[in-house]
Parts: sequence; C-alpha cells; structure tokens
Amino acid sequence: MSSFIHDIIKMKYVRIGYLPNYPYHLISDIEMCDAFLNDKENSFCFFYDNYPLLDNSLRIPYDNLVDSLKYHIEQLKKYQSNESTSSNYYTLPDWMYSYMMGEVLSVKSDKQDLHDFFVMLGMDNIDDEFNALISRRCLEISQIWLRKLPSEDKGNRSPTMFGEPHVLKYLRLNQVSPIGKGC
Repeated sequence: MSSFIHDIIKMKYVRIGYLPNYPYHLISDIEMCDAFLNDKENSFCFFYDNYPLLDNSLRIPYDNLVDSLKYHIEQLKKYQSNESTSSNYYTLPDWMYSYMMGEVLSVKSDKQDLHDFFVMLGMDNIDDEFNALISRRCLEISQIWLRKLPSEDKGNRSPTMFGEPHVLKYLRLNQVSPIGKGC
C-alpha cells in the first residue's frame, strides 16, 4: 500500500540517483526512507547530501534533528511490519515530508529562493551561500517558534538549523509585526 506523496518521493529519488532505476511502485517505503536517511552521516543519502552540518558548534541540535527524523522513520517501519489488511496508512509528519522532497532551504536550494530568504533574515551575502551564521540564526528562530507550540503538537520534533516552513513563516510574520509587537 502506498500514498501519493511517497510515490512522488520515490520518483524523485529514482530520477536523481538515490534509488535504483526501477518503477516507483516496485520500491518499498522502507527503501525510500533508507535512501532519505541512513545510519552513517558520511554515506550516500538524500538528507546528508542536502542538509549537511555546517558548523560543529551545532552538532548537538543537528544530531537531535537527525534523531527526530529517524524516530519517525522507525515508526513507519514498525507500522509496515505490523500492517495487516487494514486500509489505514502511516503518514509521516508534514515537516518531515518537506525535507524528503528537498523543499527545506539549505546549501543546495535555488539561489533566488536563498537570496529572498537571506534578505528576510537580514543576512544577505554576495554569493547567496547558506553558511554557518545563517544556520545558527535558523536554529534560534526555530527554537522560538517551537516553544510556542503546545507540547501535544510538537510530537517528536527538534528545532532545525535549516529553512523549514515554520522559520519562513516566523520571518514573514515578523515583517508584518516586528518581534515584541505580536510575534
């Protein structure tokens, strides 16, 4: 059994070389998850290639983020190994799908998207390069945003040092109502 978003991710990973060149419906969700994130940071997988650790001072929050992602992957694997004839399907959290699709801003994101993001951060740089300073600022914003969420809405989620949608939302809201006046 599969979901549409999983099919899209499988097609993307086949196209860009993280999965073998098989029809997507022949690839399991477990294989898709292993192509996204595996146990070795220096190995070939989508997450580590697109969301690298940019500064060792962020090692602990980075590892926490990886652990959160791995937790949800393990939940999917457990569900699939226990799946009976039920028509229910385990879905990963939306924030995780944004990583799996490569939509979270990071080092390999589109230069125009990065430029616009850096301008909102007030940290524009000539090369539009996602660097360690930007990574640290994203982590600060993510921590602020996630502290506002009720604990039941957080799930097993760690702050991020990348341009997740909640970081962008915080910046957009801050443009309308600067910090201290409503955000």
